[in-house]
Amino acid sequence: MAGKAVLRAFFGILVITVWILGSTAHAGAETIKCQTSGNSVKREVMQIPDVEGHTIVMGIRDGLAFFEDGEVAAFRNFHTADVIAGKGVLTQGYQFFTFVDGSTIITSFRQNQEPDPGGKLAWITKAAGEILKGTGRFEGIKGSLSGTGKQFKAEKGELTGKSAGNWIITYTLPSK
Repeated sequence: MAGKAVLRAFFGILVITVWILGSTAHAGAETIKCQTSGNSVKREVMQIPDVEGHTIVMGIRDGLAFFEDGEVAAFRNFHTADVIAGKGVLTQGYQFFTFVDGSTIITSFRQNQEPDPGGKLAWITKAAGEILKGTGRFEGIKGSLSGTGKQFKAEKGELTGKSAGNWIITYTLPSK
């Protein structure tokens, strides 16, 4: 019986320790929302000859990010996309947010794009990712991001349609 009591006490202490450490790890987390607007500035497409309309795309998208606290950052997205026309797109890449003071937040992301059921847009998107690093006032940043977005149909002369996204960034910064 003494062995069971010791085991219960150990298990109880373990549960309490995990709970305390888990709650303090998230206690300092902050969340900020931003909206992005971007346009493709570079795009290379390679045809994959397995099914009609299958391509691999490498691209760069530039734009602006408008944060809920009023800050504006330049936004640059480097990505690869596996596209099957009319079916969907799997995209992955990196995003750079560069603020007026020169500070940056660099993230990686994975995104699913589905055709717009209403046919008005090219794609409806959902994405998630993680913060890889920051510079300046974001040095040591850790966290994640998730978002939804829209890609408009390309107009004459555009590489792809313009995009608009809504992002939620959850992060912690090291203590000063």
